[in-house]
Amino acid sequence: MAISKIATFVKMKKFIHEQHWERLLDRDRKLLYKEVFGGMTAMPNQALDLNLVKLKSATLECLENRTESTIYRIRQTGVVYEIKIRTNMYKIFKDYDDYKENTSWGKESGNLDQPIELFSTKEITYTASENDNKIIIERKQPPRFIGEYNNKLKTVEIKEWIDHKPKEEDIYRIIKKGNEFLKGYFRNKK
Repeated sequence: MAISKIATFVKMKKFIHEQHWERLLDRDRKLLYKEVFGGMTAMPNQALDLNLVKLKSATLECLENRTESTIYRIRQTGVVYEIKIRTNMYKIFKDYDDYKENTSWGKESGNLDQPIELFSTKEITYTASENDNKIIIERKQPPRFIGEYNNKLKTVEIKEWIDHKPKEEDIYRIIKKGNEFLKGYFRNKK
């Protein structure tokens, strides 16, 4: 499908930001999904719901509504869920680019899942995750890096540059923005 045709489907984003997913009862989360994502081909499933509860504070956004599935992303982690309507099966992708590169459901049977609506997607710059009591921060836009939050120094330490290492003055700016992102991340965790 040509880009110009897809662009005609683009609408304003549908999303839910919740500070305390874990405090909402199961039925309340389902009502919230129905209120915001009503009319989508597939609603958020249990796996996605449990991930939101585990994160406690997160933004769930709908990226694509398709004929056989709906695509959701958890903004803070970048993780994308493709949920099928008829089977309630789902696939998890590490990010939206991974999803776009690996969408193959239906190709084998010749029943391609066509877009109905595409929602505006702002590219994620930073994501954070916790692993072994460490806060890992990742910059998703060039110059990309993987870093770790140093709790003693209260700053991001870059562990690996995925792209080229930028100039020193750019590194300072990038780390400063990463620290600002983490301030919001910590504030939302409370």
